[in-house]
Amino acid sequence: MNWYLYALTAALGLANLAALPQAYAVGGGGNFTVNEAALTADPQTMEADSLDLTYHDCLKFGGFDNRRFRDVGYLWISSYQDADSVVNSQINYSNAGGTNGYNIYAKYLYSGQQAMAPQATPTGNRINYTVDPNAPFELWLDPNQDTTLGLIAFNCLYVSAGTADDILLGTANNVQVGERSETDGLANGDFELCYDDWSFTARGDEWIKLVGGMSFTSMSFNGNITRLMGGMLKQDHRAEGSGNIFWDPPDCDQFANN
Repeated sequence: MNWYLYALTAALGLANLAALPQAYAVGGGGNFTVNEAALTADPQTMEADSLDLTYHDCLKFGGFDNRRFRDVGYLWISSYQDADSVVNSQINYSNAGGTNGYNIYAKYLYSGQQAMAPQATPTGNRINYTVDPNAPFELWLDPNQDTTLGLIAFNCLYVSAGTADDILLGTANNVQVGERSETDGLANGDFELCYDDWSFTARGDEWIKLVGGMSFTSMSFNGNITRLMGGMLKQDHRAEGSGNIFWDPPDCDQFANN
């Protein structure tokens, strides 16, 4: 291939890439105002558009050819994010020394169905799933930073302690559109669940407001799968990684209507 054709091919490739829907890794959700005083922290407000998180999943498989899965999981919020950076806050500050830090976590449950035949990747195989609509999700405040969470492997049951003082911040149940992808190669996959019935509690509504003062009604929970543990594809296993929560996600309606 001569240099002209090489440059033309590269330009066409970039044009096609630019035409793809944007995938939001950090930032990109609806802008919101955070009021940390509502979380028992020192009074402070700031603006952000997403929450960064780490999560832990326990998956059980069944049905014909193990084509269905059930995922029980929990996550811890790591930080607030704006379009391109971390927003300074009191989340995960230590309560020692007179400061008023806090933790936020979520518990969730969802299931899905294999969508197509396995696909080859450069280092393994990929299996894609669609997520069922009924998928309970609860976001909690841990004001005293004394909550511990875990999952009993392969039974996929929660174990927890220190939750008596925790405060519910918001819930969702209905997944408008959702996908999960797992591979046994170098990159282990990702997922995104788009909820169309997000609801803040009274305490949560004090904490986060859509810029302009209104509340959100839709939410996206997404993540990258850093590693699969304790099993193979289509067999009971655990998974963990990082991800984001957005409110008013821009892409969810687009893909739900396809």
